[in-house]
Amino acid sequence: MPTYSKQPTMLISLLRQDPNKRLKRGFAAISEMCSSLRLSSTVKDRACEIFTEAEKVLRERKIHESGAACIYTACRIERCPRTFKEMTAVARDTNMVIIMRCFKTITKKLNLPQIVLDTIKASDYLERFCSSLNMSKEGTKVAKHLGEIVSDRDKQHLWDGKSPISMAAAILLLITQLSDDDSHLTLQQVSSHTGASSAAIRSAIVPLHAAA
Repeated sequence: MPTYSKQPTMLISLLRQDPNKRLKRGFAAISEMCSSLRLSSTVKDRACEIFTEAEKVLRERKIHESGAACIYTACRIERCPRTFKEMTAVARDTNMVIIMRCFKTITKKLNLPQIVLDTIKASDYLERFCSSLNMSKEGTKVAKHLGEIVSDRDKQHLWDGKSPISMAAAILLLITQLSDDDSHLTLQQVSSHTGASSAAIRSAIVPLHAAA
């Protein structure tokens, strides 16, 4: 019996495979996650572009892992940052550490300018965090004002090494101490809604007092 009789069938099967299947699945996953996060079409399109460019180096990762990292990167570039915790919440069957690793791979392999990723400030997170915590109008107003102070380049030395998310969370905790309408909010609630650890928030609030 000839041993090559199955080769045409295998060849036809290979030809029928869609070479863009993974890309299409990735775009669908990105669209779904962006919708859950209420992100703009600009961010979604940017994330799809990044996914296309990074697909080869992230091929070993699950679709939602690499897709979530691409969305996180796109949010940073488009100046509407989201936290890794938020990305993990909308991604399937993964965890924050994996998404962070994918993000590092993307920035390294695609040679993204560091200046693009370093421009995120605490003020970029505050309006969304205040809304998430249902803070009062006055508390939100003061939080935004403090966010502008924290974002002042002349005072950057006061919180060297502190992440923008930690500084934003520290501002919210300070508001709970200043505003009677927001005094019911706890450190644990602020930590849960922002993704910053309690220890990081406590550490960040010290230089915040100096800045304010």
